[in-house]
Amino acid sequence: MSKGKIILLNGVSSSGKSTVAGAIVKKLPNYFHLSIDDYDYIIEKMEDRDNQRLIPVPTEYFFHKTVAMFSDKGVNLVVDQILFNEETHEDCYRTLNNPIALRMNWKEGKRPGETGRLGRLAVN
Repeated sequence: MSKGKIILLNGVSSSGKSTVAGAIVKKLPNYFHLSIDDYDYIIEKMEDRDNQRLIPVPTEYFFHKTVAMFSDKGVNLVVDQILFNEETHEDCYRTLNNPIALRMNWKEGKRPGETGRLGRLAVN
């Protein structure tokens, strides 16, 4: 079985990641959308934040492992996430083995502009 492909959408909050992910999935019906927001909701439901009973590992670590497990089973994914620091960025690319990546930029109400394979090629 071949590995599933991963399209990673990275950008700040409200940069259009979910909107673009939905459009990609409509155009590529053999892809599924997995969002860090949805995944974080699952972790939040597991934790008891009012009593500080928290899972002691960053959500992103589990998210990257989950994305990799889907890919390992041949599932194609469009993933949206915020790579907010170097540690998150490194864990993502190490775990997902250099996915196809799109950086989302939201400028003056226009659609995201920068695309490319992060770390290898940046296309303006």
